[in-house]
Amino acid sequence: EIFFNYSVGLRIHCADRKKMYHAKQKSMAKGHSAWIFARNREGTEPLRFYFYFEGEQSMAIKKDTTGKLFTLLTKNSMYQMKVDDLDFLVHTWFGKRTQVFDYSYLNAGRDRGFSGNPYAAGDNRAYSLDTLPQEFPTYGNGDYRESAVRLRYASGASSCEFRYVSAEILEGKYSLPGLPAFYALEEDTADTLVITLKDSTGSVYVHLHYGVLEEKDIITRSVTVENKGDAPVYLERIMSTCTDFQYGDFDFISFYGRHAMERLYSRTRVHHGIQSVGSTRGASSHHYNPFVM
Repeated sequence: EIFFNYSVGLRIHCADRKKMYHAKQKSMAKGHSAWIFARNREGTEPLRFYFYFEGEQSMAIKKDTTGKLFTLLTKNSMYQMKVDDLDFLVHTWFGKRTQVFDYSYLNAGRDRGFSGNPYAAGDNRAYSLDTLPQEFPTYGNGDYRESAVRLRYASGASSCEFRYVSAEILEGKYSLPGLPAFYALEEDTADTLVITLKDSTGSVYVHLHYGVLEEKDIITRSVTVENKGDAPVYLERIMSTCTDFQYGDFDFISFYGRHAMERLYSRTRVHHGIQSVGSTRGASSHHYNPFVM
């Protein structure tokens, strides 16, 4: 089911990337079933196409009726994630603002040697957490890249596997009491998306907070970890955000300095391996500005 409140022409990239379709969709009432007919050079054929579903939403945050696709919109950019069939939260798009539709077709699975497959994936050797662009990667579940969180339970176990539980869209920008953070002015339009994940092996939840200030072109991220169990859990690593890019050619821009020579410009190519910017002073200073482009 899809909803358009006016006639619209669509230019659709198909998953096989070999055909370009031009479609014309007539006006229809919300909630009615819809067909999109795609015409290519070989003729006309019906398509099951997940374009955009009118579900819970704000002006800047869209949630489709399946509750599995989330799109964040600013004036010029778009950020999208999706809950896949195994309830993992995968990243699908971050870049220029486009028409809102499901970009998960870009995450084409392949059978890659020595990249393990979750037990729940069964015989699907093309599904591996080691290659999927994940929204919140964890330690010890078959993903050998850098993780966003690492826990240690009272038993000594440190592997975890966070899966989707729920999502909530809130009006206004979330706050971080006692911590520095972007905040919205009275005249700003701001919304918050909170996605909750749960470790399938324990009673630990993480709440991913996304703040969207649409007119200012800002998307913020923060993470809250909640232990609902009786035993203590030790946080050995926790990151506010992780953004995986499957494709792209990027530069790494940072600013270093010293007394009377602050914010010196540095630009290098993003290469394989770890690139980082940081300071051991315990606070930001003229030696290293905590900022990366």
